[in-house]
Amino acid sequence: MGLIFFRGAVIIGTAYRAPWQDVVAHLDALTDTITSFPNCDNLILAGDLNIDLLDSKNTKIPVLQQFLHCLNLKQIIAQPTHFHDDQTQTLIDIVCTNTSFKTVATKHTPELGRHAMLVVEFRIKKETPKPQLVTYRPLRGICTELFSEDLTSIDWNPARAPVNVDEQVEAMTAKVLSLFDRHAPLKTVKFKGPPHPWITGTVRRMIRIRDSYHAKYKEDRSKTNLLQGHETCGD
Repeated sequence: MGLIFFRGAVIIGTAYRAPWQDVVAHLDALTDTITSFPNCDNLILAGDLNIDLLDSKNTKIPVLQQFLHCLNLKQIIAQPTHFHDDQTQTLIDIVCTNTSFKTVATKHTPELGRHAMLVVEFRIKKETPKPQLVTYRPLRGICTELFSEDLTSIDWNPARAPVNVDEQVEAMTAKVLSLFDRHAPLKTVKFKGPPHPWITGTVRRMIRIRDSYHAKYKEDRSKTNLLQGHETCGD
């Protein structure tokens, strides 16, 4: 499961390894799955890998540690998670993450089974989007007739005069930019955050149509303009 917080992504997954499955093959497959998510800022992996972390002689522990090291993950459960009938306890249920956390609790209710419930409270920081300055040319506002007249009147001879090709390109570029600076000067707009995903292209077109009818009605508050606006945009 993936969650998106502004520009940050949180991937939450579970994993289970049966006792008879090969540890290396299982962790390799798990690594392939995790690395298939390219835009992952925070990862939370929980599950039962059937590797007792309380058994210092368990040869599978170094393999798991290498897996965690390669993915920059930390296993944060320290208390027993599996309780046997003979009163022995093991730590086979784990929670691995690369994000910070506040509290970790292990709660075992015998009536519900041998496995304990793991409760972890994470600190997933909500990233505040930084304002962005976007510079563009409002090409839609160009008057094509005036633009064509000015384009036709440009004297291109000075651009052909230099022998060096680079100088010719520079001179021609300067004339073209001068033309666009006259008809579509650069504008800089400040965006406080990323665009809302629900404001689609269709919604933007509807907003422009609504605003155009509103502006038309402000200039001429006739009943005809009012009815046209209501018929087109709805009540």
